[in-house]
Amino acid sequence: MFSVIIPTLWKSKYIHTSISQLEEHPEVGEIILIDNSTEVKQLNNAKINHIREGINTYVNPAWNKGVRLAKYENLCILNDDLTFDTQILDWIKPYMDLGVIGMNVANYDKWRTEFNPIIEKMEGRDWGWGCLFFIKKDKWVNIPDDLLIACGDDWLLKHIDGYKISGLPIQYKQVSRTSILPEFFSLQLQDIKNFQKYK
Repeated sequence: MFSVIIPTLWKSKYIHTSISQLEEHPEVGEIILIDNSTEVKQLNNAKINHIREGINTYVNPAWNKGVRLAKYENLCILNDDLTFDTQILDWIKPYMDLGVIGMNVANYDKWRTEFNPIIEKMEGRDWGWGCLFFIKKDKWVNIPDDLLIACGDDWLLKHIDGYKISGLPIQYKQVSRTSILPEFFSLQLQDIKNFQKYK
């Protein structure tokens, strides 16, 4: 079974599609929704653990919290602004012990529709790698508190063997829809600066 962790500010409509698809999948034991908005949302489904933060705790702390709360050893960490073919949850289970497994940039080709996954060791992080990734709970390395928005996936790859999946069609309108907002630019720059000291 999988615990699926989704931080959100409700800026994307894709989140509703993703939640519906994940709720129906038998391999999804729970969806941990870290709600960083001030809006009041009512979600009624036994699989959803709706964590209402009431403030923006930011994505990397939300990942850390979601992992702490997860009931299942297999983790799927998902951006709220994309959907994917949930067949991957069945396919990836034999590979979960490898390390941390993210996406190949080619998966974001809007014309891609076939499900033909291939996994390979990574040399460098692809663009979009951390928008959807898989890891075992016991392999998680807590992301430092001074990395709020950016470099959380880089932190994981610094400590854990990284892999990428090709051949997984991903639907999206705009990846990282929330983090590209101007209000987050300075935080991202600070994260990048903070990450340098960990290299």
